[in-house]
Amino acid sequence: MSTQQLLNKLLESEAKIGIVKTLSRFYGRNIKIKLTCSGHICSSFLYEYNFSTRSLNALNRLELFTIGDVIHAVSRNQLHLSSKNGIGPKSMSEIKTKLLFICFESLSYSDKQLFFETLIADNELPASDSSVKETFACKT
Repeated sequence: MSTQQLLNKLLESEAKIGIVKTLSRFYGRNIKIKLTCSGHICSSFLYEYNFSTRSLNALNRLELFTIGDVIHAVSRNQLHLSSKNGIGPKSMSEIKTKLLFICFESLSYSDKQLFFETLIADNELPASDSSVKETFACKT
C-alpha cells in the first residue's frame, strides 16, 4: 500500500470510527505518536473533559489541573504509575487516551493530515510488539 493510500485510509477510518479505534486497528499498541495541542486546549481545566473520578482526583493530588499541566507531566515522564499517587495502569491508559482524543479533535483537517503523515513516517505496519511511545506538547 502506498503512503498516499494509507493516508487516505487513515483519514477515512478516523472519520468513521474515531482516532483511538483507528490507531488501534492499523497499528495495534506498537505506535509512536507526536501530537501538539493548541494553547486554548492546554489552558482548559481537566474537569471539562469527563475524566473518571479516580483519574481526576489522582491528577488533582499531583496539582495537575489543566490539560497543559498533564501534557507537561507526561512529556517529562513525571506522571508515572504509583499506588501513592493513585495512578494505576487503567488510569494511566485513560489519561493518555483522553489526551490523544482531546488534542486530535482540536486539529484542523490539514493538521490531521499532517499528524497522519508524521505517524506513517514514524511507524511501521503491522505492529510487532506492544510498546507505546507518545509525545504530547502545547502550542504557545
